[in-house]
Amino acid sequence: MRRSYLAVITVIAAIATSCRSNRPVGIDSPQWNVNVRELQGELLHADSIILNIRGLLPVDDCLFVHHGLNTHEYSMYKIRHGSLVFAGNLIRHGNGPTEVNRARLHYLPESEALVAVTYNIYGKVIVIPYGKGRDIFDEHSWRVSQNGPLTSSAGNITPVDTANLLLQNMLNDRIFATYGIGAEALMNLPIKYPDTSPPLPPLERSGFIYRLCLAKRHGKRQFVYSYSNGHFVRIFELDGNNVRNVKTIFEETPGYTLHGDKVARAGTTKFGLRASTSANHIYIIDPKIVAGRRNEDIKRNGFPDGYSKEIYVCDWEGNPEVKYVLDRPVTYCAVDQAEQYIYAATVEDEIVRFRLPNF
Repeated sequence: MRRSYLAVITVIAAIATSCRSNRPVGIDSPQWNVNVRELQGELLHADSIILNIRGLLPVDDCLFVHHGLNTHEYSMYKIRHGSLVFAGNLIRHGNGPTEVNRARLHYLPESEALVAVTYNIYGKVIVIPYGKGRDIFDEHSWRVSQNGPLTSSAGNITPVDTANLLLQNMLNDRIFATYGIGAEALMNLPIKYPDTSPPLPPLERSGFIYRLCLAKRHGKRQFVYSYSNGHFVRIFELDGNNVRNVKTIFEETPGYTLHGDKVARAGTTKFGLRASTSANHIYIIDPKIVAGRRNEDIKRNGFPDGYSKEIYVCDWEGNPEVKYVLDRPVTYCAVDQAEQYIYAATVEDEIVRFRLPNF
C-alpha cells in the first residue's frame, strides 16, 4: 500500500514538473490569474524639465532618462527620497568622436560599464566605465569604437559584453548575428525568421512585421525577444556564437496581407508584447490591441496605444510567476538591479515607480 502511495506521489510530481516545462502559454491562460497583485505608483518629481520620454534606465541610485533634448541623448538623475535630482546630461549630439545622432544606453553590471550603442550611418559603440569613484561625464575615460558599415543595416543592437554585439539581421533569413567590435564580418546565428507566405520583402519582414524588441538578462548572456506584432516571446542563451537553451513563452506569430509591394497587418493580428528584464525575471507588457479594431480597443482601454496597466512576470525558464495590475497606464517599463522597483513613464510624460513585493 505504501509503495502504491509513493507511486501516486511520483506521478503527481511528474505532472507538476511537466506543467512547468517549456510549453508556451497564452496571455489569457488561467496560469496568469493564480497570483495577481495590485501595485500603486509613486510619482517621482524632477527638479528640471523632462519632455518626450523615450526610455528609462535605472542603475543603483541613478535614473538615466532618454528624452527629447536637442543637445544630448540622456539625462542622469539621482533618486533622492521620491524625487529626481538632475546630475548632468550624457552623450552629446553631433559628429565628433564621442558624439552621436541616435543611441541607446545599456548597463552591464558584470563589466561595471554603461554601453551606448549608436545608430549613426556607420555606428559606434561607447563604453563608459561606471562605478564608485568613476566620473561618467569625463569623456577622456570613454572607449569609443567604430562599427564600420557592417552594422549599418542592423536593428536592435544590444551589447553581449563590452567587446561583442548582438543585432537583428535586416537583410537575410537569420534573425540574429553577432559582431565582435573591430571584426571584419558578422556571425549569423541559426535562429530564423518564421516562414512567410506569401514571401515578404526583407526590409518589410524585419523592419515592420517582425521588428524586434530585444533585452538582455542582467549579468548573464541570456536574451529575450518579441516581435512588434503578434504574441511571440522567446528566450535563448549565447555560448560564444552558439545558441543554447531556447525556450518559447508565447508562440503566436503575426498575420499580414501583401498587395503588390504594400504590406499591412492582418486585421486579427495583435499588437506585439514588449519585455524588460532583471537578473531573475522577465516583465511583459501587453498593449491589448488588435489591428483590425485598434480604435475600439484604445477606447475600451481608456488610454493611448503603447501603454498598459498590466505586467506579466515570468522566470527565465518561461514559467508564469505573477501578474501585476497597476493603478495607471504606463510605458517604457524598466526594473532596477535589486528588483525593488519598476520605473515607467505615464501618459502625462511623468516618471512613476512601483514598489515590488517579494515573490
